[in-house]
Amino acid sequence: MKILHSWLLDFIETEKSPSELADVLTNTGAEVNALHTVGFSSEHVVVGKILSSEKHPQADRLSVCQVLTGEAEPPRQIVCGAKNFAVGDHVPVALPGAVLPGDFAIKKSKLRGVTSEGMMCSAKELALAEDAEGLLILSQETKIGERVDHVFPRDSVYEIEVTSNRPDLLSHRGVAREFVAAGVAHWKNQREFVSDLELKQIPLSQSFGIFNEVKSFCPLYTATIFRGLNHKNSPLWMKRRLEAVGLRPINALVDITNYLMHHIGQPMHVFDLDKLAGDCIVIRRAKSGEALKCLDGSRVELTSQDYVIADAYAPVALAGVVGGANSGVTSETKNVVLEVAYFDAKCVRAMSARHRVSTDSSYRFERGVDPELPRQARRLALQMFDEILSAQASGFIEIDEMKLEPPIVTLRHARVKRVLGKALDESEVHTKLAALGLKHLQTESPGRAVWQVPSYRLDLSREADLIEEVARLTSFESIPSVNHFQPAPASDRDLEYDQILVYKRTLVGMGWHEVLLPPLTTGPGAYVMLTNPLSSDQTALRSELLPQLLKVLARNIDAGNTGCKLFTIEKVFSKAGEESLSLALVAAGLSAEDNWAEPSRHLDAFDIKAAIKILGLPTGQQIRVLSPTEAKHFGLRGPVAVAEITLPQATLRSHKFSAWSAYPSVRRDLSLIAEKSIPAGEVIDAVMSENFELLEKCWVFDVFTDESGSKVPLGCKSLSLALVFRAPDRTLTEDEVNLLFVKILERVKNINGVAIR
Repeated sequence: MKILHSWLLDFIETEKSPSELADVLTNTGAEVNALHTVGFSSEHVVVGKILSSEKHPQADRLSVCQVLTGEAEPPRQIVCGAKNFAVGDHVPVALPGAVLPGDFAIKKSKLRGVTSEGMMCSAKELALAEDAEGLLILSQETKIGERVDHVFPRDSVYEIEVTSNRPDLLSHRGVAREFVAAGVAHWKNQREFVSDLELKQIPLSQSFGIFNEVKSFCPLYTATIFRGLNHKNSPLWMKRRLEAVGLRPINALVDITNYLMHHIGQPMHVFDLDKLAGDCIVIRRAKSGEALKCLDGSRVELTSQDYVIADAYAPVALAGVVGGANSGVTSETKNVVLEVAYFDAKCVRAMSARHRVSTDSSYRFERGVDPELPRQARRLALQMFDEILSAQASGFIEIDEMKLEPPIVTLRHARVKRVLGKALDESEVHTKLAALGLKHLQTESPGRAVWQVPSYRLDLSREADLIEEVARLTSFESIPSVNHFQPAPASDRDLEYDQILVYKRTLVGMGWHEVLLPPLTTGPGAYVMLTNPLSSDQTALRSELLPQLLKVLARNIDAGNTGCKLFTIEKVFSKAGEESLSLALVAAGLSAEDNWAEPSRHLDAFDIKAAIKILGLPTGQQIRVLSPTEAKHFGLRGPVAVAEITLPQATLRSHKFSAWSAYPSVRRDLSLIAEKSIPAGEVIDAVMSENFELLEKCWVFDVFTDESGSKVPLGCKSLSLALVFRAPDRTLTEDEVNLLFVKILERVKNINGVAIR
């Protein structure tokens, strides 16, 4: 949502700068993602007056003008290609030395042999409009020689992230209301909005009718008829505001409705009256088989679940979402119907999602429009039609089944303190809620007040909501942290999270890099399809991790990484829709950069096997090397080792801390002769499996073989074991160690193929 700073100042007065106001919005819960500056500033672009205009002697399409750019200066000769000006017009003039947007420098030059001392500018050339035909014609009230950036000052645009529960912030008046509530601004003329405009009485239309067949969907519908319109361009100030918030000006009829939608938040629509068959509007459900060609040229196939605005024969709009091309206004339109209505939010949201059509109108209706807005918006629209188009309404018709029941919420002051953990004066709480527009109805008992919620705050329906509003306006930073609850016992989800964290930390410690992958994918092997995908490459839930991970590997290698060890731990989804947790690993390239001290090698399946084994997971057929065809499919060359395994369900494990012994250890070495086929690990396991008391650890520190058979028999090897003994509560004696060492010797003698050397 884009908000223009100068537009806000139509409603409020403030001494805060735009950056300070942006901080206020963010601190009160409406995050400002960006703050932009719009407009152009230069002392060399001034207001000029065209004194004369003559045809260029060497070019039919050019004119040679004499332009006055200062009361005390002689006129300047400027060559111009525009045709929309007249002698006496005031226009922007870029003098030599000016640098226009796009780094376009202005200097004295000759055009077809005629000297030009500057350039008369269009609105586009000054970054005041995205598109413009001809020169920007200024008001005759502008002063000759005045800087143009004084006529059109630079402005600021806030880009606000509006949450779905705050539709009241989807307009400039709504954001202005937020600043007033925060205490950094106050309303102009001491009132928020002029709702009692003095307008001429409009007669009820006798030649046009409204028929509402779905009053629960549309409890309020107003249609105002204008005849004999004379089309005019929208004023420049309106075009500038619309463009600043991301809208393209179309014509005055449409621009007024778009302007008021961003002004106070009420969507409106204009129909070409002469294109409506039967001189009526029908609000009804769509019929099966009906279709609507939208204003943007797309086609919507309607169902009986849809609600439409129709004439006597066919739909002319998808209600609250988009208008139809068969009733759209053009530059030839003379008679129009202005629609201002209230539509049910849930129904509009469902239609927008079903047809994948999102507009500024549906964006507001589906979040909930203030039910009191339609009449306010209609008054303002009538006023702007009169001021901009000189158009007077010739007829009016309204259907009103709206039943407004403002929510009533009871607030306990003690509850405010308990939830916030901070004591606030009851009068302070009342002041903050009143600033939001809530009305204090009564005090039921000491510390218990009843509040009426305004119609524009549809999100406030219970006591907790009011407490949150108090917290927002108090400043979350001033609320102390208080522990109100006891820790909950570990759940299955907690165990899973802890186990995943152990896996990740272990792999990262081994030099692997974690990759975070999106849960959505596309292509073969995707079983669980989405009914409303966000894009063509995100149409299903993934069933495996390797395809996505291999794409990341390819991008890294293309970027110049000589070797990559990547892993990810994410959920996958089976054909039946069941989810499970998987670990995927890929390894390719060199194990390290070239190094004089240690030669590099190619990463292979053994790197993956080692990682899986250290994690304590079973290794097996999951580890493999991609075939050249598979590797080429992902843009990879050379051997690529991969593995994807399903992780076991995490279980609760208890950890017992054992303090380090303060007493010294004793080491004894044991040399053995063993057959070459016997792994050293089996010998160590046999020794440690007896749980010999006081034996702390055992490892192999030397292996020796002799191919001649003179020192070690052929087919055998020499193993040297280190045995470390320690007691936790005393220093071991020589006799204790000798006795235990003898027991270990007896155990070793019983191992087949092993003998004491």
